[in-house]
Amino acid sequence: DRDTVVLGTLGDMLTERLDRWKVDRDLQVAADPVAKALLLDLAIGLGQQYGALADWALLGRRAALRKGELLASLGDMGGAGAIFDALGAEQPGAMDRLADLPVEEQLIVAQWLHAIGQIGEARDAAMAVADRADRALKGNDDPARRCDSAKAQMAVGQYLVALDEHAAARPHYQRCLDGFRRLADEDPGFDRRRDLSVALNIWGNLLWRLEGAQAAKQPFEECLRVWQSMADDGNAAARPGLGLAAGQLGDLLLSTDGAAPARPYLELFHREMERWAAENGQLVARDNYRRALGALGNVVRKLDGGAAARPYFETCARVARELAVELRTPAAVRGHGIAQAWLGIAIKEVDGPAASRPYYVEAADIFRALNDAVGTPQTLDGHAISEEVLGDLISGLDGAEQALPHYQANVRAREQLAAQLKTPSALHKYAVALNALAWATDAAQGREAALPYFESGAVILAELAEAHGGARSWFVSAVSMGHYAETVRQVRGAA
Repeated sequence: DRDTVVLGTLGDMLTERLDRWKVDRDLQVAADPVAKALLLDLAIGLGQQYGALADWALLGRRAALRKGELLASLGDMGGAGAIFDALGAEQPGAMDRLADLPVEEQLIVAQWLHAIGQIGEARDAAMAVADRADRALKGNDDPARRCDSAKAQMAVGQYLVALDEHAAARPHYQRCLDGFRRLADEDPGFDRRRDLSVALNIWGNLLWRLEGAQAAKQPFEECLRVWQSMADDGNAAARPGLGLAAGQLGDLLLSTDGAAPARPYLELFHREMERWAAENGQLVARDNYRRALGALGNVVRKLDGGAAARPYFETCARVARELAVELRTPAAVRGHGIAQAWLGIAIKEVDGPAASRPYYVEAADIFRALNDAVGTPQTLDGHAISEEVLGDLISGLDGAEQALPHYQANVRAREQLAAQLKTPSALHKYAVALNALAWATDAAQGREAALPYFESGAVILAELAEAHGGARSWFVSAVSMGHYAETVRQVRGAA
């Protein structure tokens, strides 16, 4: 009896900790990954030892999923995959038995598939969770089940967006938003309003993509009002969300109305992230402070010049370097690379291209090493961008011949991304990279050497225009075909 009481108490503590991590993740609060791993190992081991007890078997599976999620976030894709494979191999139908877990836990498998680039499989896994959540709703309009359904619909939409299937994502995001709005109307507590704000944010992002930035303005403004209302209620936990929502709206206004209207919102973003980082020093708070410094720095640079923006970028680079050294996670290392690139842009404006070279080179080195170590679609994209901008810089300083290796690296990365993702966006970026390499090769080695790159880029763009239409697609394709035709004429004497 005494052992049963002890086990029950320990089980309650570990279950509370797992639930707490869910809240922490929603509020973007990071915990010590080593301590997390130790507690998860304890829960997994106890789950295996006392698996005959239903509650412990459930706790063990929850902990195993969390351990996989943690390893994936730290870049250990092999370790994460082994955990998910073991869960699936426990016995036939083991993954279906995850249906007795909260929806957030079930969706970790989809998150893992997305992290390793299997986005179609991630979408299918999320759809299976959404179907289970919808079946659970039949005959039971319980708020908790409606919340599960809304979360699952959100996940399906997110993976469809990752596949460039934005129109297909719309009904899922609409159901998600409608569900969370109803829940918040019924119970305007912190959790429900926070869920509504997240749904408004992703709905705004989708409208931005489908209908343009102006269509996203209303959801982003409502999202900011929701967070402001929670902060006005004296809820200190709402202040980070208020800052993040202000940053999102500021980014939108920067694209539609220019830097001046965006500035007050990005200053609010900066103030709240600075406060958050100073008050608790938690890792994700400091990372969002890094983001806010970069966003405000970019606006200040546009309005007041590189010299005024430089202090923001220098602080941003310092914080990013500290995070990369402390965490050594892919996300932190990527943030360091971005910060170095931002600082390089400001220094280029103030002191000239030659002075900015070390920062561009360091950014490219960071992204190259990160991609070699992790090799996810996101790291490939960062590697491609950093090589392209370094190529542009070196082309201006040293000539096209010296820049060719960087344009070639950009093309290789874009080719890999296009092969992995098979999305129109990835194919378009590959074609653009080929065109950039074509022009550099033309300048360095002559038109004949550039001809294959002009041809490949033109063919890809023509196929995209044929498949997806749109006046702009046809125009870009025609321009590219024109460059190719002119190159053929000059090399072969035929139009």
